[in-house]
Amino acid sequence: MKLKQFNKANSSQMRIGEPTVRVSGKAGLINFSSTFCREAKLQAGVRVQFHQDEEKPQNWYVEIVTDEDGFILREDKDAKQCSLNSTGVAHAILKSLGQSTEASIACRMAIEPSVIEGFSLYPIITRAIK
Repeated sequence: MKLKQFNKANSSQMRIGEPTVRVSGKAGLINFSSTFCREAKLQAGVRVQFHQDEEKPQNWYVEIVTDEDGFILREDKDAKQCSLNSTGVAHAILKSLGQSTEASIACRMAIEPSVIEGFSLYPIITRAIK
């Protein structure tokens, strides 16, 4: 017999302190890590909206907006994370990645926005999701 050991050091795809977003289809919860919130200057009351590349539907982006139609973030005071609820967005993201609408996933976030079609967008790095 040859045993392979699994622990926190070798099993986590996400490292503590990385900028991430978690999407829970069951709860319709979208949660940004404290690292991403700090780097992107997100806090309670800031509004965001999501963009999907229609030509590559697995590609998603977050935009910080002042528009009243943006989703208002709330902040978890203890963890300094920001979150919002939108079952529609959570399900759209999960479906585009071939996941169940009951699934929960975590993706890395780029901390530098890209300018795409005139929008300043933070890419959600979805390529690791299978």
